[in-house]
Parts: sequence; structure tokens; C-alpha cells
Amino acid sequence: MLKTRIFNAFLPASCELCSAPSEHSLCDACNDDLPRLHDICTQCSLPLASSGEKTERYCGQCLKHKPAFDKVVASFIYKDEVAWLINQFKHKNRLHFGRHLSRYLDRRIKMMYRSDTLPDLVTSVPLHWTRAFTRGFNQSELLSRFLAVDVNRPYQNTMRKLTRTQKQQDLDRRARLNNLKQAFEVKADVNNKHIAVVDDVVTTGATAETLATLLKAAGARRVDIWALARTPKT
Repeated sequence: MLKTRIFNAFLPASCELCSAPSEHSLCDACNDDLPRLHDICTQCSLPLASSGEKTERYCGQCLKHKPAFDKVVASFIYKDEVAWLINQFKHKNRLHFGRHLSRYLDRRIKMMYRSDTLPDLVTSVPLHWTRAFTRGFNQSELLSRFLAVDVNRPYQNTMRKLTRTQKQQDLDRRARLNNLKQAFEVKADVNNKHIAVVDDVVTTGATAETLATLLKAAGARRVDIWALARTPKT
């Protein structure tokens, strides 16, 4: 496609991680080395110590307090090269990194839903308008639109962020939950809908919990979270 050729013309002729010659932004070796999720919590995708078992396993947080969201689907562990790629995408306008990583998430989604029903619609974590204006785009919305096309589901902007909250990365889980109180509202009809909410990274799960609670209070029957990466427990 002409659009693809024009897009690729602006990409480097070498891998942006190791500088090896490559027709794509990452070479095959660097792609293969990206830290993928394997042994995870069945519900929130938190990386767990390997047990060698294939049965369902849950982290302590999900066992103690069942989350409002039904499951998290993520591709990578948020560390090293993946963390660098996502930060370049979000803060340096390297949009091709977001598209590149979203293709891995698309494959992960299709694998995870082989015996399950795909959501009715795809939506995104809303960004306050002042932050979206400063950054120039909402990275979650961009990822949502990529994935909606990939999985052949409609994208709908279902929520609005009402207040500009403190940046979540500066806070622990309890503070994150308090930071998000009354920060969002549902602005679309989600009654009886199965919804996928897309974010770039799930860290403590506070944003996922807040939005899933809000959507279910508005009538959504199921809420799944799709993310490029999941932060390991430190």
C-alpha cells in the first residue's frame, strides 16, 4: 500500500536498539529478545515465579481482593528495551514504536481469545485534555484504534477524564486509587456491553480497577484490559 511505503520511508535503515542493518525499526534478533510474559496471574497478568505448571494461578492481590476487571491481556514485561520503546512512543512522538508493539498485542489477544468471545467494542483510557494537548495525542487512544482494526471490532470513545490528576508513576497503589477518585466519567451507552479498555502499561492495576468499576456501574457486563506491557512486582 502507498500509505505503508510512505510511512516506512521515514523509518531508519538500521535497528534502533542495536544499530544492525534492518528494513524495520527493530531487527529480528532484538525483536526476539524483547521480554515477553509467560508465567502470569490468570486475572491481572502480573509476572509470577515459574512453577512449571499450566493450571490457573493468581497473585496475592487478586486472591485477596477480586478485581473489578475480568482479565488483563498484555504482551511484554515492562522493563529494559520494552520500557524504552514505550517511553519513546509516548514522550518522543515515535509513533511507529506504538504500532510495532501493538502488532504483538494483537497476536496475543487472538491467542488469548481462541476459546473466548472477543469484546463488543474497544475503548481507551482517557487523557485529560490539557495533557493530550501538551503531548499532542493520547497514546492509549492511538493503540485502541490500531487494535480495533486488527481484531475487527468497533472503537468507541466511552469515557472522559474530568480532572488533571497527579502522574500515576509517582504514586503507590493506594495513592493511585485515591488520585483517581472522581477523575473519570462514562459518556456513552455501555449497557450490557463486553468492553476492552486499552492502555500502554498496567503497573499496579489502579487505573484498570477504577475504569472497570466505573464501566460496570454504568451497566457493562464485562471489562477486559489490553496493554502493551505489565510491570513486574518490585
